[in-house]
Amino acid sequence: IWEIQRRPEVLGEEHPSTLITRSNLALQIGHQGRYQEAETEFRAIWEIQRRPEVLGVEHSHVLRVEFLIAKMLDRQGQEAEADRWLDGLERRMILQVSQDHKHIIELRAYIKER
Repeated sequence: IWEIQRRPEVLGEEHPSTLITRSNLALQIGHQGRYQEAETEFRAIWEIQRRPEVLGVEHSHVLRVEFLIAKMLDRQGQEAEADRWLDGLERRMILQVSQDHKHIIELRAYIKER
């Protein structure tokens, strides 16, 4: 699906739907234990999403990817860098989505289990 969506004549590389599909693929890579590869993908997605003409730095999708980058770093034993990504993230996410949003609940559970 991603290969089709990313074509310029379909949606293109930077379309939000294409980036969501790409993020879902990166998440599956992480679920396979390929954390560094997933982190690299999430960072590439983040670099595109955060640009003002795409979504912007405070968009909920961008913040979700920041959480996933932190999670992949944590899985690689890079807790200090993961902490930098997580610092203030919950507060920023709450400004974009409700406190009972599934991504907020997931973030809180993750922080609690760390």
